[in-house]
Amino acid sequence: ETLRKLGIKAFSMYDVDRLGVGKIMEQTLDHLKGHKEIHLSFDIDAIDPFFAPHTGTAVTGGLTFREGNYICEALFDSGKLSSMELVEVDPAQHAGVEHTRTIDCALTLIGS
Repeated sequence: ETLRKLGIKAFSMYDVDRLGVGKIMEQTLDHLKGHKEIHLSFDIDAIDPFFAPHTGTAVTGGLTFREGNYICEALFDSGKLSSMELVEVDPAQHAGVEHTRTIDCALTLIGS
């Protein structure tokens, strides 16, 4: 309710499952059409820990690596992406699990 009052468009994982990330990005970009520039703040824990386990809040059932990558690509392709931050990458979390998976995922998202 608060997000709606503030004019913030938000989607749940249920929405991602139901609509697909492509349709969600169409709706998102349509919602942002009046903006000249977009800043993307991407929290790595939105990605399922299978792809990015090294974060403070790793929760199963998040976005796939490809869905996260698509979000970044769609925003870049809009021509409006002016800046990006990627947060919550923490290689010190989850000892014994290879940390390069999370780092590679993060670098790919930034590069896309």
